[in-house]
Amino acid sequence: MIGQRRPASFSFIDLFSGAGGFAYGLARAGGAGTCLAVEVDADCVETFRLNFPEAEAVHDDVRNVEFGGREVDLLVGGPPCQGFSKLNRGREHDPRNSLSAEMLRCVESARPALVALENVPGFLAAPEGELLVGRLRGLGYTVRAEVVNCADYGVPQRRKRALVAAASPGLALPWPKQTHGGGSLPPHRTVGEALALLPEEADGRNWHRDPERDPAVHLERFRAVREGGSRKDLPADLVLDCWKNVDGYSDVLGRLHWHRPATTIRTEFFRPEKGRFLHPRADRPVTPREAARLQSFPDRFAFPEHHTLTSVGRQIGNAIPPALAEAIGRAAVISLRSSSADTSRWDHSEAAA
Repeated sequence: MIGQRRPASFSFIDLFSGAGGFAYGLARAGGAGTCLAVEVDADCVETFRLNFPEAEAVHDDVRNVEFGGREVDLLVGGPPCQGFSKLNRGREHDPRNSLSAEMLRCVESARPALVALENVPGFLAAPEGELLVGRLRGLGYTVRAEVVNCADYGVPQRRKRALVAAASPGLALPWPKQTHGGGSLPPHRTVGEALALLPEEADGRNWHRDPERDPAVHLERFRAVREGGSRKDLPADLVLDCWKNVDGYSDVLGRLHWHRPATTIRTEFFRPEKGRFLHPRADRPVTPREAARLQSFPDRFAFPEHHTLTSVGRQIGNAIPPALAEAIGRAAVISLRSSSADTSRWDHSEAAA
């Protein structure tokens, strides 16, 4: 498994694992191995297995998986967020909303010592979020549910996420400790820091590639947008008809700031008309490798070369940033180490790799 191991290790289950953002961060914090990773997207499973060859990665709908008989320290998951996002107009009726209940089914079967769930901020106010928090408390867990900013944990991106953390009796909550944000802490990491030493001209290696497009249609518009600017910088002759007389989102066709964190990296970051995804200096959107860095994935985290751009964009944009996952993992280590409860399943003896 990739990731630098720590002296103490813990076991974990990763539901809705995606490409492996949660697993990578937990491995950095001391996760000894994934007891089980479950993901329905075939490309995500292939990426997960490529980066975690020793893990048990199951390609299936989580509703088909049984969890009885498994002993685990930590259960984590990032259920599909589209049904809780403000960008989804029909979100209340999205059938994927009910999938968060599978976290509860796993809790009831495996009885993990700790639980951590990540989603979009709207999850906490949704009936599904309230049900999950209430049910965890009913099962005897102490629960904390709040919105966090990923930039506070070393992610070079302003990404607000709902975080639910739960601990069984005798255990401290595995709430991540803020690592960045000023004061006595280092400032938030910036786009410039994240993209350092990557060639400004995309060289095609390791998904550092710019999708082909008609330069006559796009390049002139890209060049007209200043750093930190957007479609509102365009001269009248370059404004699309659909943008005329419409206020809309100010981030559309936006260019990132070099000395600030990025805005939220979404699944279609390679389409600059979808948000603030233009490179701060180059006249192009960020490449998949740059987007992965802005999500805090290291360059050694591999995405299969034969996957489509759309698939890799989905894998990167939907992932929990590994730096946030690592902060959660470190909090889990502290919780398990300081517990007055029975932690006999937890292995304290492994040395760092």
